[in-house]
Amino acid sequence: MTNLPLIVTAFYDIGRSQWQHYQRSSDRYFDCFERLCLLKNDIVVFSQPQFRERFEVIRRRKPNLTVVYDDIFKRHATLLERIRRVQQDPAYRAGIGPIDSPEYNSAEYVLVNALKSDFCCQALAGAGHEQVAWIDFGYLRKPRQLPRSRRWMSPWPTGVHFFGLRSLSEPIDLLQTIQTNTVYIQGCHLIAHRDDWPLLRDGVHAALEELLAKDWVDDDQTLLLMVALKHPDRVTVHPNVEDPRFGWFNLFRRFNAAEASATLGERVSLQVALLARRLR
Repeated sequence: MTNLPLIVTAFYDIGRSQWQHYQRSSDRYFDCFERLCLLKNDIVVFSQPQFRERFEVIRRRKPNLTVVYDDIFKRHATLLERIRRVQQDPAYRAGIGPIDSPEYNSAEYVLVNALKSDFCCQALAGAGHEQVAWIDFGYLRKPRQLPRSRRWMSPWPTGVHFFGLRSLSEPIDLLQTIQTNTVYIQGCHLIAHRDDWPLLRDGVHAALEELLAKDWVDDDQTLLLMVALKHPDRVTVHPNVEDPRFGWFNLFRRFNAAEASATLGERVSLQVALLARRLR
């Protein structure tokens, strides 16, 4: 087994650069991803062939980056249409408060987020890592969010680990959660032992099917909430807070067993790598 956990992510063009709200360019996403690639951990990214040239440039600087090209929109065309049908249903839309949010408008956005655990299971099929972390492609928005050691190690050797913004101890109205875009579980970073990812994948699939059967739909944050509520014995939810320095994207600095042992050489190496990025 490989010592450092495997990091899995994905990037698909869902037309976000053209959105009126929550607009974000591909260049911005790749800037964040190149920052992620400064980590020493192995990384697997799922994407589309149209970005092959950009990934090949990155792979020359990070040989332990694996890129998998997979047309998920074609492979999941039926599911994509089911999601879109619910999003366009006037009865569903009538109850939504923050109607401009992407989970209520982009079927592709919902699909990509719903497939995070699928990507992780697929990456594990050819890997020898005991632990896998899902990290969003655009996760590292600031250099200070990188670990000083350039290594990430989970503080927890086993189990499934989510990060929560609200307590799950009180009764939760699922429809109200969807309609108000209330977030209990962060979807941007997830950790699980290799043996637990199938549970997470199957749980997310079941949660999405449950919502669609009721003519509801939402992104992975609600799907993960449903998994956590169904499997409290298997899923640990760690309270998370917005850090004044690292924001919400604080996994590598706040939940990292390697940070305490970061050497002076590793810290210097990080600064050199960041300088090299600025000079390119």
